[in-house]
Amino acid sequence: MSKFYVQSGELRLVLVAETVELAAIAAVDTIMSQHLWIYEEETLRDEIRRDHLMVEALCQLDAVIQINERGFDREDSVLIGTPEVVEEWHLLMTRLSGLFVAAGLPPRSLPLRGIATSPAIAT
Repeated sequence: MSKFYVQSGELRLVLVAETVELAAIAAVDTIMSQHLWIYEEETLRDEIRRDHLMVEALCQLDAVIQINERGFDREDSVLIGTPEVVEEWHLLMTRLSGLFVAAGLPPRSLPLRGIATSPAIAT
């Protein structure tokens, strides 16, 4: 596992993750975990959920997420589009919520930190 410096908008996190992509998903999870209620709302169509999450994410994050193993504000950072990461996060949450419900549990309500990465360190 590697240490990644992840930044987008006002968000700056130091995360330990297996890949750059998982670091980006964990960063989005940090921002979007307050919107997990949307997966409990059975009357919402999936497109409505996705659109809501996309708007919320883009209100808080830049259009890209910058990830680097050496530090913040580096020109050699990997850039990943925020919409693409939000889409991946949404698909993951949809699947996890479905598994939770199938197991007789409420939809996912805890952060991914124990699943995708080690605990995030906010800076």
